[in-house]
Amino acid sequence: PQMPATVRRQLAESYPHMLLFANKARELGLDQDARFAESMRFASMQLLTQRLNRYFEEQASSISDLDVEKYYKANAIKFERAELLRIVVPKQARQGQKTVSGEHSSPAIDSPMPAVAEKIHTRAAAGEDFQQLQKEGFEAAGMSSGSPKVSTGRIAPAGLPLNHQKVFEMEPGQVSDVIAEPSGYYIYKVVSKQMVPLAQARKKIRTWISSERVQDATASLNKSIKTELDQMYFGISTGTGRPSTQRVSKPGE
Repeated sequence: PQMPATVRRQLAESYPHMLLFANKARELGLDQDARFAESMRFASMQLLTQRLNRYFEEQASSISDLDVEKYYKANAIKFERAELLRIVVPKQARQGQKTVSGEHSSPAIDSPMPAVAEKIHTRAAAGEDFQQLQKEGFEAAGMSSGSPKVSTGRIAPAGLPLNHQKVFEMEPGQVSDVIAEPSGYYIYKVVSKQMVPLAQARKKIRTWISSERVQDATASLNKSIKTELDQMYFGISTGTGRPSTQRVSKPGE
């Protein structure tokens, strides 16, 4: 029922061919072959697996308004939005750039950029203009290209790297500590914060709840068995000179 019209057409065109060939195969007794029986057994497992996944999805889709409201309250950070200012100070200055002391830097080891980032952070916390500080940070690193815009616009926590999402714990007007990353030093300021209204979030919440329920049901079922593969079968030595066992057992056996 969910097939697009073009796919339904393709199925309709191929169906007579399959009927014809399947009937001929039965006439020849090919459906009695042991290999055919094994293929049918495997195909049956695949179809039952698909049907069970659909069953999980159907069960998970029964979501009440109360479920939605509880999820909204318990996961409030997912629905926070913030307007941020962000300064990115390059990790290293280009070779030959002057350091904060006026001397020329050598590659990597004597990079002056940690000190530059700390100075810019102090000035940012004192209320200086972020865009100007961003420009100076790039200039200190010898970057000739234009410095990036500091405004992130209205953004969700998921729009930031995981280690940066803690800035959502700050209040408007606060400036973060310097966050060091392999790509550079990051400094944030919270301009404003808002919550996505529950009415706007209901559809998304239902999708999240359904997805989490399916994942939980699948994970619970997978935990009921332990699988061991015979690595020798795959050409991988176990280091013991003998193949490992191959079995599926329930925990506790």
